[in-house]
Amino acid sequence: MKKYFFQLRFSLLFLLALTATRTLAQQQDSTKCDYWISASIHYGFLMAQHATMQYLVKGHIPAIELDFIQPTRGTQQWQQEFGFPEIGLAFFSANLENPTVLGDLVGAYPFVNFHLNKKKTNCKFNLRAGAGLAYITKKFDPLDDHKEIAIGSHVNAIINLRFNTTIDLGNQMRLDAGIGLTHSSNGAFQTPNLGLNIPTLNLGIGYHFHPNTNYYHYDSIPAEKKITYNIIVATGLSEIDPPGGSRYFDYTFSFNRNKKLNTKSTLGFGVDVFYDMSNIQQMKDDSTPFKNDFQDIQLGFKGSYQLTLGRLSLPIEMGFYLFTKYTSDGYIFHRIGLRYQLSNHLIANLTLLTHFAKASYIEWGMGYRF
Repeated sequence: MKKYFFQLRFSLLFLLALTATRTLAQQQDSTKCDYWISASIHYGFLMAQHATMQYLVKGHIPAIELDFIQPTRGTQQWQQEFGFPEIGLAFFSANLENPTVLGDLVGAYPFVNFHLNKKKTNCKFNLRAGAGLAYITKKFDPLDDHKEIAIGSHVNAIINLRFNTTIDLGNQMRLDAGIGLTHSSNGAFQTPNLGLNIPTLNLGIGYHFHPNTNYYHYDSIPAEKKITYNIIVATGLSEIDPPGGSRYFDYTFSFNRNKKLNTKSTLGFGVDVFYDMSNIQQMKDDSTPFKNDFQDIQLGFKGSYQLTLGRLSLPIEMGFYLFTKYTSDGYIFHRIGLRYQLSNHLIANLTLLTHFAKASYIEWGMGYRF
């Protein structure tokens, strides 16, 4: 029965990928509609990043993946700057080898495949990164699944990082092999939230439909303003232990000064102000003395790096608290995520605030750049 269920999932993923491929292909100029479909198998294991998760590991994890991949040709400036990477959509399904507690994971995510060697060759080394949504069939339940201490919700984020190699097998076929890490969690929206980390090896084969490598855009890159400032206001929801309790609103105000090193990279620093209402409850539970709720305000200083892909940017920030009454999470905080330039001034923000391996909350917000 387990074997047939795995085959059924593969068939459904194939039909989904084929439908997406045909839909996107019909929307493009047929003379430039070159794309890949790739199928691969994965084999890995559940990494028990906490000692309390060790009993969840029951065996090696098999997974399947189907990708729709499109080469970029430089129609957007960032594509030229990054050496014409590939963009794609992945459909991923894994058997977590613990059916009564963990169940199965099915996810979909867009990704970018960056070429590490820029010269034209039959063998390419790549760094691939993607993020999207996943559905995990088992989650924590105090009555039916109290042993599931890793995941508290069915719907979670999925992040994949991978080093892979593609080897051409003629004009329209290629071999794809790599090593990567797949992470899934919900950003502390619902506890427990230790998350799943699955390192895997993968091997697959791809087929190139309508190959056309004769058109590339090469444009001069315009100069940009090197020093910019932005203000970002964000909010989120978090749940604290024990599972099933109340959710608390969290607020962030950020002021940032950024210096553009080149068209790809930006360094900066800034000041963050946090108001995390879950901290108030935890201080009450810990009998920490405080006079009023405004003492929950935290002030932090941070440094940042930002990778830019056109209007989309990927910030990585690390900071420390200059002032905080709540010290259970320590004095160091981190932030990763996505920001999108809606216009010359407006920014959409989706980031995750963490304290080392502990997720605090997902920050949804808007910003202004000047």
